[in-house]
Amino acid sequence: MSRAKLLHEAAAVLGELTAARKHLALGRPIDLSGLDGRIAAVSEATIALPRSEATELLPLLDDISRALDSLGDALKRTNPAHA
Repeated sequence: MSRAKLLHEAAAVLGELTAARKHLALGRPIDLSGLDGRIAAVSEATIALPRSEATELLPLLDDISRALDSLGDALKRTNPAHA
């Protein structure tokens, strides 16, 4: 995956996580199918980059990590029986 495509995909993943969190807050259903594979692809592509280029992506990857944590927490609050 090219660096430009990787940046685009990582930003798209973050956008989907953010949108899912907002939909959940509004009581709307969310669809996360395929997101795990896309996150894995972004992670693997980042690891394959030269260290200097990969380091530039760390803030975006941190944002994805925080968005995942936030969504996970929100899902637990929505359905505590499955937490």
